Amino acid sequence: MEKKKCPICESDKIRNSRVGDFWYLKCWGCKRMFTKNLLFELKELKEAKNGR
Repeated sequence: MEKKKCPICESDKIRNSRVGDFWYLKCWGCKRMFTKNLLFELKELKEAKNGR
C-alpha cells in the first residue's frame, strides 16, 4: 500500500481518524483534516495545476 501524502504540505504523516460514524484523514504535518474524497479531489487539482 502506497503512503498517502498530504496534498497541502506533502507530509506522509496522514492518519485515519473517526468522529462517530464519520471517517476522515488527518495530516499531522499541517494538522489539517480531509475526507477521503477531498484528498482525492485535491490531488487531482494539484496534478491539473502542475500540468498547465
